[in-house]
Amino acid sequence: MKRIIIICCIFLPAILSAQINKPPRLPGYDNKLLHFGFTVGVSTQDYSFERNKVDSVNLYVDSSNPISNFGLQVTIVSDLRLNKYLTLRFLPGLALGQGNISFQDWDTQEKTQEQGFELAALQFPLQLKIRSLRLNNFRPYLLCGLNFMYDMTGTKQGDSDIFVELKRSNINLELGYGIDLYLQYFKFAPEIKLGVGLTDLLDRDKGMPDYVNSIDRISTYYVMLNFHFE
Repeated sequence: MKRIIIICCIFLPAILSAQINKPPRLPGYDNKLLHFGFTVGVSTQDYSFERNKVDSVNLYVDSSNPISNFGLQVTIVSDLRLNKYLTLRFLPGLALGQGNISFQDWDTQEKTQEQGFELAALQFPLQLKIRSLRLNNFRPYLLCGLNFMYDMTGTKQGDSDIFVELKRSNINLELGYGIDLYLQYFKFAPEIKLGVGLTDLLDRDKGMPDYVNSIDRISTYYVMLNFHFE
């Protein structure tokens, strides 16, 4: 509910103001073949765990206390115009965050261990931006694409504290919605985006066997609120 309220607070004023006829700002902006900008944003990232249901495995991830990364990100925007309604976007940048994971004993339901994670990932989103017709100084859009991420930190907390290791590379499917707002000197676009991991992040060659074997698959999902300046 809080996320819905935030989104409404961001997008509703733009929608209401777009209903009033105003002199167009940056009238030739959308005719550019290529333009650049930058993005700042915040994100919340969680991980989905599938438990290994083998009888010999007596551990499981505490779903009430999963990894939860609240992070920041900064990217560079490169936007290539394909036609009136489509652009191809490349947004390389850096994402930062942290969180933790807890394990419980299946029989006693008591927590056995907890492990912290840090995230400092290079990300390389490639997106297709689908734009509507421009109305005054307002233009909504949808986007879809893939985000290739590489974590530069891993789980470095000392060998004795690493129970589960995550792979450094990940590929995510992204879907989002935003609004281009044409200001006097630049274009500003608030955007909400959902990402779902397509790869299994569990590194089975590292970590402690009892904990690694308790998990069948780890996948990621996240929500990003971005602000583009172009």
